[in-house]
Amino acid sequence: DYIWGFTPDWCLIHEDAFRGKGILFPNVGGLEDLFSDKQPTSDWNYCTFNFPGSVQGYNLNRAYWILESMRRQLPIDLQITSPGTDDGLDCRSSLQLYAQKLLATNASLNLATRTSGARMLTGRAIEIISLNRLLIQEYCPAIRQYYVEGEHFLEFTGIDDLYTIVEFLK
Repeated sequence: DYIWGFTPDWCLIHEDAFRGKGILFPNVGGLEDLFSDKQPTSDWNYCTFNFPGSVQGYNLNRAYWILESMRRQLPIDLQITSPGTDDGLDCRSSLQLYAQKLLATNASLNLATRTSGARMLTGRAIEIISLNRLLIQEYCPAIRQYYVEGEHFLEFTGIDDLYTIVEFLK
């Protein structure tokens, strides 16, 4: 049996029970096939931002980013989701709704730090890029396995960096 993951820095593949059984590949998005050839586009004359994601115990750090973004009045459309709640839709419709949220703005924020301090490459990072939207990524070394900062995404390490990126893009 094999396990799969995103990047070689994934700690599980170094444990004895899994050594030599890891298959590493990125989640390549896969949302683009949910739409016709003409995807909804945003007006690039005025850059808009969103964060569609959850705040859970394992990623509680997101609450701090969100609260400080609100305090600084950054124009980020916060769409806090609850992954444990059934939206009443079939799988395809639910994915289309999620992708529509990503497509509704020019740029999407991705927060990578877990409560443990680990920085995880999330599927959202790849989904944003695959839908031709600008990824604004919290520092996460693993993303460099697949993308180039400044070419595919903009990275921030602190709230001042995030503020600078948003102000520049506005």
